[in-house]
Amino acid sequence: MIDMPAFELLYNNKSATHDIALHLLDASYKDTLKGESDELDITLEDTERKWMDTWYPSKGATLNFKIGIDGDSVLDCGQFEIDEINITDSPNTVRIRALSAGINSPLRTVHYTAFDDVLLADVIGQVAAALGYTVEGKIYPLMIERVTQSETDLAFIYRLAKQYGYIVKVKGKRLIFSRLDQLKTNSSVITLHRHQIDRGWEFRDQIRTVKRRLLSHVNIQKSKRLVKSQSKSKGKTSADKSVSRGQASTASVANARADANLTQDNDPKAIGRLSSAGNTLLVAGANFDLAGFARFDGKCLINTATHTISRRGGYSTGIEFIRLSA
Repeated sequence: MIDMPAFELLYNNKSATHDIALHLLDASYKDTLKGESDELDITLEDTERKWMDTWYPSKGATLNFKIGIDGDSVLDCGQFEIDEINITDSPNTVRIRALSAGINSPLRTVHYTAFDDVLLADVIGQVAAALGYTVEGKIYPLMIERVTQSETDLAFIYRLAKQYGYIVKVKGKRLIFSRLDQLKTNSSVITLHRHQIDRGWEFRDQIRTVKRRLLSHVNIQKSKRLVKSQSKSKGKTSADKSVSRGQASTASVANARADANLTQDNDPKAIGRLSSAGNTLLVAGANFDLAGFARFDGKCLINTATHTISRRGGYSTGIEFIRLSA
């Protein structure tokens, strides 16, 4: 039995699946672990010029998208806001690009404010609540003497997350927090064998960018004390060391920043990408196992997953990942 791809699309919370299906050439959902908004790209044929006229989509309109296998698992990609519309001739097509953190959201407005004697989780909670967003995931108790904001709320949240060792994703009205070191310890969701990868794969193994030692120096402002931390990379590395420096108001803040620096500073030495038949288990932040790739067998963490449904190619999933097991 052949798996039939399926999708569901809401336009401003109203079903548009049938109308889109008649004109769909392809739809692609890009799920990113950190640093970027998730993206939705939809390409439609427009020989009748409907999409240039009465069906022309509005910038800032919301799209809710699901993708998967008919009668089986479906991946809820979340809500997006239309950011860009591109129309071409020969062939007559319309390309709609939407982002998970939309252009109409105050999430992208610059603010100037300060927070004093407050928990890290409370700072993030206050910013999120003012926007109408919820915070998911565990943020460990950490008292911060003072932190200032002079950027957009999204940039501020990303900066705090990175400083203290967290990854944050924006999905609809949800801010999802996780720690990279904890993601790496999660169980694998699936094992992918070489014979299952029928649409191409690639690996890159580097030594030069992998530092032998990672050092973090953080000054405590009041006591003038320097907090030093270090870690050593496993396996074969370059002879280089990496030193990160910063300032903090307390020892607990200094230690938290030092731990974050050590976790994030080193580049992975084995990076890969592959494309296979569509699989809704393959999402950013998930771990999986590779088998049948000799030296590259083992546990991996997905950085980016792209789920695509097309008129010609059916449903496929492409992932970019780092290798966790040495």
